[in-house]
Amino acid sequence: MRICFFCGYFMAISIVGYAQQLDRLLEHYHSSESGSQRIMALQDLFDFYINNDPVQAKAFALEQMDHAQRLSDTLGLGRASYNIAVLLNNENVFDSATYWYELALQYFTIAGDLKKITDTNFGLAILAYYKGNFDAALDLIDENIQLLKSSQTETKNAGAELQLMGLIHMRKGNYNIALDVTLQAVSIFKASKDTLRLADAFNTLGGIEGSLGNFKESIAYNKEALAIYEAQNDKIFQAQALNDIGNMHFSLMEFADATSYLLRSAELAGEMKSVDVHATALTNIGKVYVAQGNYEQALENLLKALTMAEQTNNPIKKIEAYHALGTCYNALKDAKKALFYFDFAAVLSKEIGSLEGLSDALHGRSIAYEHNNDLGEALRDFKAYKAVRDSLFDQAKSKQIEELRTNFELEAKESEIQLQRTNIQLLEQQAEIARLQHVLFGAALVFLVLVIAIGGYLLRSRNRQSELARRSLDVALHVKSRQLTTQALHLTRKNETLDSLKQLALRAKGAANAPEFLDIIQKVNADIAEDKGWNAFVKNFEDVHPEFFQRLANLYPSLSPNDYRILALVKMNFSSKEMAGLLKVTLPGIKKARQRIRKKMGLHTKDSLEAVIFSI
Repeated sequence: MRICFFCGYFMAISIVGYAQQLDRLLEHYHSSESGSQRIMALQDLFDFYINNDPVQAKAFALEQMDHAQRLSDTLGLGRASYNIAVLLNNENVFDSATYWYELALQYFTIAGDLKKITDTNFGLAILAYYKGNFDAALDLIDENIQLLKSSQTETKNAGAELQLMGLIHMRKGNYNIALDVTLQAVSIFKASKDTLRLADAFNTLGGIEGSLGNFKESIAYNKEALAIYEAQNDKIFQAQALNDIGNMHFSLMEFADATSYLLRSAELAGEMKSVDVHATALTNIGKVYVAQGNYEQALENLLKALTMAEQTNNPIKKIEAYHALGTCYNALKDAKKALFYFDFAAVLSKEIGSLEGLSDALHGRSIAYEHNNDLGEALRDFKAYKAVRDSLFDQAKSKQIEELRTNFELEAKESEIQLQRTNIQLLEQQAEIARLQHVLFGAALVFLVLVIAIGGYLLRSRNRQSELARRSLDVALHVKSRQLTTQALHLTRKNETLDSLKQLALRAKGAANAPEFLDIIQKVNADIAEDKGWNAFVKNFEDVHPEFFQRLANLYPSLSPNDYRILALVKMNFSSKEMAGLLKVTLPGIKKARQRIRKKMGLHTKDSLEAVIFSI
């Protein structure tokens, strides 16, 4: 299983009209001589090549970086840094990818581009997932979902977050949660007609069904995904889907089909230099050979897979290779080597919190101990395996999963039924209108009755419109409040980033004594001193909390403008640390300011400043 390395936010180019599309992009590139237009033309070309020709994509990303540097284009530098991170991510060079993602995040924060910030956070979440740091990945996803909701960004982006969340919970053994959030993602992608992301979600659903032992259902989902990837010329994910289909055929003991799909996957992954997918395909080929008793070829493929997994330091892929090697040596009755690999798998599974990996390692190790005639250790590990397996997948969870799947199918059917009902009602209403038109021509009394009825209907309709308008205002106020919080947090983050850049420039100036650094420092100081961001914040604050500052002035006339700023942040429930970052003062400075404000307001020691402000 794999999540889209290109962060799920760009669409691959359809293979239909491939050459014509490329010609159009190249024409745009050659006609855009300078400025942001050239940067965006390079972006389009990068998007075109990223999932089918990474070498060409890299060339355009580097040219984009060079062009953005010459123009000092902050957003362009962010785009180029992000694109380089994606390339490194696809090649499984995780440490370097992290560096470029974080650099991109700094540029996007300065530019104030929320969409790009969430894209980059998503990339960092993928890296955390592949490093086995599931909790950190989930934290980044939660942060992104809140940002997307507060900014009313396209809901399909939230679908990508939910899909990755489902994949992580599947790895953690939380199958009910995994299925729930992935089905939510499917609904979002279907509603937005986002075909490529829908394929990614099908791929994740295939993984969940496979983990539940529903191998045929898993194959069906992955074949749906494969058809879309082939239509979109997305070779990296074709390799992934081929691998998953082959692995499910292996689970069904259909070894010929398994080998066919897995060899195609390994060949395509090698062509695209997708190391993780290549390692997974080789691991699964090795498992097929073990099941067929072809141990020499099995070990050859499994040791290659382990070398690749260690090269990328991907704990999930290493666990898979360790377990397959242990299983192979168990089949060879070589208990010592089997225990060696199962021990590694168990330790690493505990480190990343993978119950699935730990369960497999304990089971394999119990068999190895049995081969070694160490029945006490074998029994101990088997009991531990059963305990983990029971916690991973008990009857209650199975029932919940079936209920979730059933509810999803029922909701889909109910939607179709409701649509049919609506169409029938519409036809009935049209027939009724036609009948009434005939009656109107024949009887004035009936006409009068109808006029009265229509008047009543219009009155009720007006009342409903008023209620809808009220609800719309409530929603708008809620969204405005969320935007206000997001804006304040972004001001804080921008100030922190500018301060960091200033410190770096000061150190560089001292070392190199170059006038360019003085220019950077002056520009940063000017940006920090400029109050446009705060003024915009105050305007939005007054939209959410009208007359707050006027009431403060009436109640406490001795308060200063700086006091108003702090009290506005208190009203928003900001911590002292967050205030310090936003207002560019020290934490002790914030505490002193709060004490001064309490004195001006005449508050006693036991009086809560927050309670007073919340009541205004």
